[in-house]
Amino acid sequence: MLTIEIVLAMIAAMAIITAAGFVFVLKSKRGHTDYRALFVMGIISFVAGLLIDNYALMLLSIIISMISVSNKDKWEKNKTNWKKVSKEEKRASAIIFALILVVIIIGVVAYYLI
Repeated sequence: MLTIEIVLAMIAAMAIITAAGFVFVLKSKRGHTDYRALFVMGIISFVAGLLIDNYALMLLSIIISMISVSNKDKWEKNKTNWKKVSKEEKRASAIIFALILVVIIIGVVAYYLI
């Protein structure tokens, strides 16, 4: 059984990782929105909402997907060419991906342990 200290430690770790992710995103030089990525995230979060019976997540994912589909004309324009991305931006993207993966793992562990 989890104690309150372990739950608070998990929440604190998730908050710190999320804050670090925001810092990396804010330092990024790219200022455009990738609507194709938003669409993919909306579909994935919709499926996750279905699996865990979270209707708020499903609604939010539908809204995100609708916004991205309404901007479908910008999908190709904002497509990232990874051959032209600098090493620093690739490293920052890898760090952000790793941080998101850690947050997801902590969330899944917390969900099944509580």
